[in-house]
Amino acid sequence: MKAIVKKAKSLASTLPGKIAILLFLVVLILVLLIDIFTVTFSTSMLRQNIEDSISTSTFQSGKYFDQILERAKDLSFQLATNETLKKYINVQKTSNDDYEKLEWKKEAQKALLSIISSNKFISSVYILINKESSLGYPTISFDNIDFNNLFKSNWVKMAFESDQGFIWCADHNQYFNDILKEVGSDVRDYSISVVRVLYDPSTGNKIGLIVIDIGKDVFDEMLSNIKITKNGISFVITPDSKIITSKNLSTAIKSKINVIKTTISEKADKKDADIFETNLPDVWIVSYSKSSDSGFIYASLIPKNDITSKISKLQLVIILISLIFGVFVIGGSFFGTLKITKSVKVVLEQMNKASGGNLTAFSHVSLNDEIGILSDGFNKMVSQLRELVGKVKQLSEQVNKTISTIATIASETTAASNEVAKAISEIAEGACSQANEATLISQAMSGFTKDVINMVEDFNRMNKVSEEVLVKTDRGYSAIEVLRQVAGNSQKTTKDMILRVRELIGWVEKINKIMNLLSSISEQTRLLALNATLEAAKAGESGKGFAVVASEIRKLAQQSKDATKGVEEIVKNILSKAKFSEKVVDDVENIIKLQEDSIRSVEISFTEMKNAISDLLEGLQRAIKTLRVIDSKKDKIFNSVENISAVSEETAALSEEVSAATEQQLASIEELQNMVYSLRNLSEELNKAVSVFKVE
Repeated sequence: MKAIVKKAKSLASTLPGKIAILLFLVVLILVLLIDIFTVTFSTSMLRQNIEDSISTSTFQSGKYFDQILERAKDLSFQLATNETLKKYINVQKTSNDDYEKLEWKKEAQKALLSIISSNKFISSVYILINKESSLGYPTISFDNIDFNNLFKSNWVKMAFESDQGFIWCADHNQYFNDILKEVGSDVRDYSISVVRVLYDPSTGNKIGLIVIDIGKDVFDEMLSNIKITKNGISFVITPDSKIITSKNLSTAIKSKINVIKTTISEKADKKDADIFETNLPDVWIVSYSKSSDSGFIYASLIPKNDITSKISKLQLVIILISLIFGVFVIGGSFFGTLKITKSVKVVLEQMNKASGGNLTAFSHVSLNDEIGILSDGFNKMVSQLRELVGKVKQLSEQVNKTISTIATIASETTAASNEVAKAISEIAEGACSQANEATLISQAMSGFTKDVINMVEDFNRMNKVSEEVLVKTDRGYSAIEVLRQVAGNSQKTTKDMILRVRELIGWVEKINKIMNLLSSISEQTRLLALNATLEAAKAGESGKGFAVVASEIRKLAQQSKDATKGVEEIVKNILSKAKFSEKVVDDVENIIKLQEDSIRSVEISFTEMKNAISDLLEGLQRAIKTLRVIDSKKDKIFNSVENISAVSEETAALSEEVSAATEQQLASIEELQNMVYSLRNLSEELNKAVSVFKVE
């Protein structure tokens, strides 16, 4: 055992052992990561697929149940609209012939039989009207049924009050099945019934019900055959919260369904289909689907262990496969590593020789993989190093000769550069003095230039203001002319208005006289009408007609008098207003005369102002011309001074640049000498270093 451990330790200290251990760890980590990811992902996907499968199965089962329910609902509608049944109801209601009633009852019974025979899921059909007219299949006697109590039962009331004209009923035993069982009638078990209202064909009134029972064995068989998982259970919740299950369920399972029923109904009110977990007390998965047409809820109840057991098996299979894969990968990696490290050792031995300075080393590895490429690259590198070392030795000798020549030239160049630097320094000092004097002259001219510019700008502004004042004076003078014309027109209009007002007063006075005359005529007419009335009264019956006319004339005379008084009042008001207007117009005429005098005075003032501004403007323009001549000559002088200053500054700057370049050249020559000494030392060190390598 100790020998095996020792061998393992020695193997682990070698490169192949280290690579093998590294590969083992990498593969182990990868396998673990893959296992974790695969198990997690597959578990999640499997669970999701199982839940989707459960939901789909529940939905498809619901669709199948819905088809049966829809078929039963359609059959109830066919019976309600069946012509034979309608004729039978009319005969029972109107005919006194018992034979005819019996014949039509047989026909109606045949219609029921045809429906039952072609639809095996129906256990029984009842047409409930009264004791005499009711029908049923299987055939039963309705003599013991109290139809008054029957139509007062809860399930019948619900059918009559339904807006759809039918209901789904899980229990119609009240006053019907219970009584039939008591008297020993052949009553079949049912899971659910469609109860439809039956109407009188002639009046449209509600007269009874059509009851179609779906056999209990049909639902029992379907629910028993639905096996989503080994221990899965399927059941149906009716719209009135009744539960339909298969008959072979245990009491414990039925109690679990009763517990979860309310939760499913509440969830179905919010969402038509869903799947969720619940504790009963162990964990169960519940899937349901609510029919939007019938309102039935189709549900499945699956123990969670049925799903987790499948998932656990899958996890175990994945782990085993991963372990087997890991073993094969690790074994293959180990043997491949041994083969690789053998070739690597050969290359490393030759590299050690080359690192010691022996450039005659050569790697004899003939492989087509990366190790072979590494070996070929090493051999090429050693060959190129041999050539490089030989060339370095030759170049080192040539560099030593060149360094001696450069040192001699650098010494001669340094002496010449020193003499040039002294001459340039003297030129630079003279150029600087000249530039300073030119700068002083330029500054003085700059101040003079600014003063001249300011004077020109001030005179320009004064000229501009004077021109604007002159323009505004012209506008004022023009406005006064317009005002004077308007005043003249106003005076003329006022005079015309005075004449019109006075004419109006004359016409009003004439109207007043005419109205006085009309008032007098109206008074005389009224007196004449009164006298005519008196004369008509004296004439008796023969004067009645004339009396009526006289009465009307009197009324008209009175109305004329009243109207004349109103007009007189209006005329008096107009006359008083017209006289007041005449006074106002006289006042306006006086005001206009004063306004005209004021306009003449303002016009004279504006004329004098315009002449004074014109003289001022001419003087300003002459001053501006003189300043412009001074400004143009000033610019020439200032430009000349600036040119002299610029040339002096440029000369000084060039002298400084040449001086700086000369100093820089001297510094470069000194640096070149230093570099020559350094290069000579490096060349000697390079010769010593190259002498270490063995190239032959």
